[in-house]
Amino acid sequence: MRKIIILSAFFAFVGCSDNKDDKSEINELEKKLKGIWTHEGYYADVATDENPDGFFPEPSGVTIRYFTETFSSTYLGNPLKNGNYNVSNDSLLTHDDEIVGKIVQINDSKLIVRDLSGYGASRYGKISE
Repeated sequence: MRKIIILSAFFAFVGCSDNKDDKSEINELEKKLKGIWTHEGYYADVATDENPDGFFPEPSGVTIRYFTETFSSTYLGNPLKNGNYNVSNDSLLTHDDEIVGKIVQINDSKLIVRDLSGYGASRYGKISE
């Protein structure tokens, strides 16, 4: 009986620490996401001699500003959409419960969001905190 109690306590502790790790990873993504991002182009899954990494620098005119839990976006300077966003455990980015894609790379200057189909991704450049 004592072994069962000790094992139960161990698994409860391990389960809680994993949850904290997942939450801290999400918090880090959300911290990096805060700011103003502009669409720079897209990645196609077909690379060519001219584009060995498959990136096509074709800005769409979309700019997105991420706040603490909300976002606002513009298209060519005109209001586009506002709402809430969320980043899940597996780096899925949603706007108002609609999945945008999976964050595959984020740093101080670049955000890459992969399409859920697995084909293609959009790249955004950070223009301001």
